[in-house]
Amino acid sequence: MKCRFALLAVLMLVGCASVPATFHDLAAIAPAPGELTSGASLLVGPVTLPAGVDHPQLVLEQPDGRLLLAEEQRWVASLPRLLAQAVALDLSRQSGLGTVYAWPQPGLAQTDFSLLLDVRVFRLAPGKEAELEAGWRLLAKGRDRPLLTGVFHAREAVTGGQVSDVVKAQARLLDRLAQFLSAKFCEQIRLSPAGAF
Repeated sequence: MKCRFALLAVLMLVGCASVPATFHDLAAIAPAPGELTSGASLLVGPVTLPAGVDHPQLVLEQPDGRLLLAEEQRWVASLPRLLAQAVALDLSRQSGLGTVYAWPQPGLAQTDFSLLLDVRVFRLAPGKEAELEAGWRLLAKGRDRPLLTGVFHAREAVTGGQVSDVVKAQARLLDRLAQFLSAKFCEQIRLSPAGAF
């Protein structure tokens, strides 16, 4: 009887053991340039997100359209911070500008320019696609009104069925966002003192 009780207790403990979490990052994709140049400083962020996806866990869209807060699939850091870091590094690499920083930077004096990102859509649909829509505003130090504003929207097909495949697709979308932004204003930032647009 004691043996059965011990076996039952062990089985219950094994059944209650949690699945270890898998952690995901939104790493920059753009290749590092040979040499970075200096220019006006640009701070990427703050980044705002829809409240429904701003969680430590990944929010995954199921085939029937329902959303799943995946407890075992987590971001390595806060999602707004990961987005700011990925876009800042991709922007720096694509533009060749070495003075692009990710928000927050407590020790950094006020930068010449700030790029505010309002992420409106951040979809992760494993086996299907990733989708990103972000409004953006470029601000200059000492100016009340934005220098430039716009919206970026794109989708990226997912070839594999794993969660990591849709995260990589979202990272590719962030790289495309950085390419889009670099084409819009990075040359002017490299050549211009603050506010000289």
